[in-house]
Amino acid sequence: MPVLRLVALDIADPAGYARYRAAMAPHLARHGGRFVLDVEGTAHIHPAGFAPGRVLLIEFPTEEDAAGFMGDPAYRAVRARHFDPAVAQTEAFRVPSSPHPPASGWGG
Repeated sequence: MPVLRLVALDIADPAGYARYRAAMAPHLARHGGRFVLDVEGTAHIHPAGFAPGRVLLIEFPTEEDAAGFMGDPAYRAVRARHFDPAVAQTEAFRVPSSPHPPASGWGG
């Protein structure tokens, strides 16, 4: 069953974050990850301790793929070089999977 991660970001350096996104894309793809949603603008995420300016929903085929991506030394080097200096705050949350199909009219 696919695994979803909701990521809330406060981006301090948009150009630096754009470099991060370009550099991390092949690593994300190698682990089967993809962006399902990428929204800019102030959001209110109840579990987040801040109001993020960008919210992402990232999907991986399995929990092992998600862990492999986060632990990949090549990805971690990209993150340290581009993400860490560009993002002031971040919080990530695992989105629980639902065994139920979407309600009529909700993308089904």
